[in-house]
Amino acid sequence: MTSDANNPWSDRYIPLLDSDFIKEASRLNPEPVDDLHFLNVELACSRLKNTLEATFYPTKQCVNILQRLAGVAYAYAVDAYPSSHEFISRIYSVDKEDPVASRPICLTGLAGIGKSEILKAFKRIAGQEIYVEIDRHHPPFQIRGVPLLTLKTHNSPNVIAKSLLNVDVTASTFPKVCSKRAYRDGIPFFMIDEAQFVTASTTANARITQILLSLSYIGLPYIYCANYSLYRRLERRLEEDRQRLLSDVIVLTPDAWSSDCWKYTLESLIEVAPKILKFDADKDARKIFAWTAGRKRALVALILIAYRIQHANGMHVVDSNALEAAYRSSEFTEYRKDSEALANQATLNQHNNQRKDLWCPIPNPAEALLAEASKVEREDLVAEIELKSALTQSERDAVQEIESLLNNENKNNGIKPTPKPGKQSGKDLLENARKFKESLGL
Repeated sequence: MTSDANNPWSDRYIPLLDSDFIKEASRLNPEPVDDLHFLNVELACSRLKNTLEATFYPTKQCVNILQRLAGVAYAYAVDAYPSSHEFISRIYSVDKEDPVASRPICLTGLAGIGKSEILKAFKRIAGQEIYVEIDRHHPPFQIRGVPLLTLKTHNSPNVIAKSLLNVDVTASTFPKVCSKRAYRDGIPFFMIDEAQFVTASTTANARITQILLSLSYIGLPYIYCANYSLYRRLERRLEEDRQRLLSDVIVLTPDAWSSDCWKYTLESLIEVAPKILKFDADKDARKIFAWTAGRKRALVALILIAYRIQHANGMHVVDSNALEAAYRSSEFTEYRKDSEALANQATLNQHNNQRKDLWCPIPNPAEALLAEASKVEREDLVAEIELKSALTQSERDAVQEIESLLNNENKNNGIKPTPKPGKQSGKDLLENARKFKESLGL
C-alpha cells in the first residue's frame, strides 16, 4: 500500500534528474565481435553492423536532452498524481471535457545524426513497468514506462491509439479515451519517431500536422523527431499550427571534430570491434569527421563499406586508409555528396537552395555563431596563404613592396587603413570552398 510520502508515479524519475546517472544508465556497449573473417562476407558484415548500431555513447548533448525529457516526465507526474486517493478518484470519474492540449517538444537535426537513438535510450532508462498496490480494495495497478511509437505505417487515430496505449477509439473519442488510459497506466510522457514517413510526399504537410495535433489533444507532454525537411514543411503551416508544434524545439547538431564527445564516440565503436577497427580515435578524428560530417549513420556506413572491401581482398582490419578508400567508393556516393554539401555550407555560411534538407532552419545560438565566425576567419587566412603561395617570386616581391609602402604611408601620414574589398563574387566563394575542402581531405 502506498503512502503520500512515497509517490511511485513520480519517484521513479528522480534518479534520471542526475546527469551522471543518465550517462551511466544510457550507455550501451554490446559484446565485442571477433573472428568475423571466418564467416561469409554478408554474415560478417551483418554481425558487425548490428554491433555498431547497438553501441550508444551518451555525448554531452545526448545527456542534456535525456535529462530534459526526464524533467518533463517528472514534472507532469508530480502534478497529475499528487496522491493515491486522487489517483483512485480520477480512475472512476467521468471526464466531461476534453483534455487540455499539450505543446510537444520537437527534436530536429540532420538525418542520421542520432535523434532516434536518443529516444531509444530514454525508453531503455525510463521504460520499465512496475506494479503498485493502492489499497486492499483494488488489485495492483500496472504503471507503464514511457512508450515510443514509430509512426511510419501508423497513420490513423485507431492504429495509433492501439499501438501507443492499447485502446480502441474513433476519431471523436480519441482524446478522452487515450487520456483516460494513459492516466490509469501512469504514463506521464510519450515519444514519436519517424514522423517524416507518414506521407511519401516531400511537400505535403496536412496529414502529419493533423496527426501531431491529435496527439497533443491527449493532454500528455510528448516529443517527436523531425528532420530538417519535415521541420520546413511544418513551417509552412498556419500560425496556430506552428505555435503548437514548433514552440519548443531542441536542435541536435554534430559534435565538433576536436571535442571529447566525438573522440569518445569513435572509441566506443573501436571497443566493440577491437580486432577489426584499427583507426586512431584521436589522430584520425578530423579526417573521419570530414568524411561523415559527424553523422553517426554515415559513420557506421563508412566502416561497413570499408570492412566489406577489406574482407573481399582477404584483409580483415579497418584502418584510416581503408576508411578513405570507402569514402571514395561508389557505395558511399550519397553520403559523400551530403558530406561535401555540408562542408560547402560551412565554408560559404549559406545553404544550397537544392539541399535545404541539410541546412538548420533554426537560428544558431550565440556560441555556435561565434564558432562559425572563428571558422570563417581561419578559412579566410588559409585562402590568403594559399593565394600568396601560388604567386611567382617577382609577384610576391611586388606585393611585399606595396604592403610596405602602404604601412609606411599610414604611419607617417595618419591615413586610415585601406578598406577591405567588397563582397566576394560567387566564383570567389566557390574557389575558397574548394580549397577548404581540400584542406580537410575531401
